Amino acid sequence: MNKQLTRYNSDKIVTGVCGGVASYFNINPTWVRLGVVAGTLATGVWPGLVAYGVMTFVMPNQGIVGRVEDDDIVMGSVIENE
Repeated sequence: MNKQLTRYNSDKIVTGVCGGVASYFNINPTWVRLGVVAGTLATGVWPGLVAYGVMTFVMPNQGIVGRVEDDDIVMGSVIENE
């Protein structure tokens, strides 16, 4: 199974970037969110906001690739067909 950095629909507060990063590195999303807030405040707000915005557009959304059928939809997420 390939590990891919994607934005998560099921574990998101704003756009799912932190949830996707947390899942990719197998850590708690709360720690990633706290790190993003701390980094944003430490850099003077704008660089952190720009970086988050770039990640929102660069990271693909979870479940966009592949054909979707009724059986594949579980709680708003799409399970990739194999």
